[in-house]
Amino acid sequence: MNKLFQGQMPNCTFVKLAYLAGLCLILSAAPMAMAQSNDDCLGCHDDTDLTLERGGQEISAYIDSDRLGSSVHGDLDCIDCHTYLDGFDDFPHDELKPEKVECSNCHDKIGEMYDESLHGQALAAGKKFAPECWDCHGKHDIDHPTARDSRVAKFKIPQLCGRCHKEGSPVDQTY
Repeated sequence: MNKLFQGQMPNCTFVKLAYLAGLCLILSAAPMAMAQSNDDCLGCHDDTDLTLERGGQEISAYIDSDRLGSSVHGDLDCIDCHTYLDGFDDFPHDELKPEKVECSNCHDKIGEMYDESLHGQALAAGKKFAPECWDCHGKHDIDHPTARDSRVAKFKIPQLCGRCHKEGSPVDQTY
């Protein structure tokens, strides 16, 4: 017989509390067990032929998992940025319209700087061709700004800006 009870049966309150504590432990672990992993996403998005339609155009929905893993966001989960998919478990999610990623959720000070910039003001005003974070920095393959291969490395800025601001470009012709 267990010395804790010294020959007596445990009282009903103790049994109920032990049961409740065990149930709470199991239920609190359930969401962690069901949370999406990057493997869940890459199960489809590592297919080079995967596409989606945006703005009437078919675009690639392929994600290079090696490049994502080596990016500055390589340690994040997909749902850290794609928050609208958090808790979603009905895959594939063809019926969901992809929502924009809000980089300022993590990069709040840079987001404030962007909002005050010419580009941020153009976006807020709904101007055509106004660039968003990913237009310059990339999406799933972002390097640290000081990295030599970064799109925004200081020696690449003229080419980066020239993609939109070169003579004869739509931006040049519009503004």
